[in-house]
Amino acid sequence: QDYKAMTYAMPTNFGAIKRCSVIRDRNSLERDLDLHILSEDALGNLTPANITIKNNLKTWLNQSRMINDVVNIKDAKIVNFGVEYTVRPVPEANGFDVVRLANIAIRELYVVKFEIGEPIIVSEIFRVLKSVPQVLDVVKIDVVTKLGGLYSSEAFDLKRNRSRDGRIIRIPETHVFEVKYPEVDIVGTAI
Repeated sequence: QDYKAMTYAMPTNFGAIKRCSVIRDRNSLERDLDLHILSEDALGNLTPANITIKNNLKTWLNQSRMINDVVNIKDAKIVNFGVEYTVRPVPEANGFDVVRLANIAIRELYVVKFEIGEPIIVSEIFRVLKSVPQVLDVVKIDVVTKLGGLYSSEAFDLKRNRSRDGRIIRIPETHVFEVKYPEVDIVGTAI
């Protein structure tokens, strides 16, 4: 936790770290720590930190590092995802308006970026959809991987990492989930 706090405390003129996590290297016989970091691009999306930020961070951490600790700075892996859902509107509601309001509600859920290692709570998506007054019922929620092109190239099996009850999708403590383009990555249907 100390290294995490020191990372976030690095002065912004050295570069900005948006997310970080510290994990003891299980393969090391020494006290090696892996510090996984991410920065943010001009649009507010997560991105790997450039070499200058990494070098500045290493210099910054060396000022307070325990003498026996070895800190390896690594990029966290970004897993982009989208949400596809189907809702049943209340009888008097316009389906297009219901989907628009539901999309806004889900986008608000993901305004704050995930922490590294933080799971997707599918039941939170369900709760948010049910909170839209014009939604009578939530028929289906699918969380889908967005891969390649403008998205991350990190392949991640969402189904294999889903809890038995389907309410949580876990991610390794070296990865982070991100809805990169909420306007197109959140897609709803009203039936």
